[in-house]
Amino acid sequence: MAKLTKKMKNRDEISLPLIDQKKENVVPEDFVFIDCSNKDDLKSFYICKHPVTQKEFEDIMGINPSYFQMSNTELKKEEMEQLKKEKNSENNPVETVSWYDVIFYCNKRSVREGLNPVYSVDGMTDVDQWGYEPCSGQTIFGRVRERTKANGFRLPKEIEWEYA
Repeated sequence: MAKLTKKMKNRDEISLPLIDQKKENVVPEDFVFIDCSNKDDLKSFYICKHPVTQKEFEDIMGINPSYFQMSNTELKKEEMEQLKKEKNSENNPVETVSWYDVIFYCNKRSVREGLNPVYSVDGMTDVDQWGYEPCSGQTIFGRVRERTKANGFRLPKEIEWEYA
């Protein structure tokens, strides 16, 4: 799964961690600031230092769809041995998630942290109104849009990923 970013309102707000100035927001300690003040085509942003972990995903979504986890009885012997060496799989990146699962996660995490969700489906940012069951292989039906003025979690754009 790709890393998540928190958006900056504009380059002049480098000292502020998030757009929402009415609340006291704290950038999670595992996020780093990417200064793009020298780039005309890119605004500064925060990005997580690591991919979203299985634990982070499960804490928000209530499910861990990853294949590579200790509780998966379908793992091959060598795969289980590797996980046993690591002693725990919860810090491994979450995998076997779709793009739809990711935007669902981003909006849920945004709401949990008091931020404005970035993604909308047919104008609705409340994931409970999307008619989507995460990690089930479904598709979101409706028009998915990114709300560019929202300050919540989102996937990095290709240029941000490359620059980070």
